[in-house]
Amino acid sequence: MADEFITGVIRKAFPDHRTLSEETMPDLRLAEELETPLWIVDPIDGTMNYAYGHPQVAVCIVYA
Repeated sequence: MADEFITGVIRKAFPDHRTLSEETMPDLRLAEELETPLWIVDPIDGTMNYAYGHPQVAVCIVYA
């Protein structure tokens, strides 16, 4: 859900940019070519902490 929201916002704002998200079984070959903009998203960095209710989680969004 968070993944779809974040990538949806990026795609709406930057329709010609590519996105790579950890949560959607990404094709890592996308990160090898950086001639066009690429957004790398980890919507829940610290998934195990999140699953166990620990507050140490983050959202990571990288622009390359």
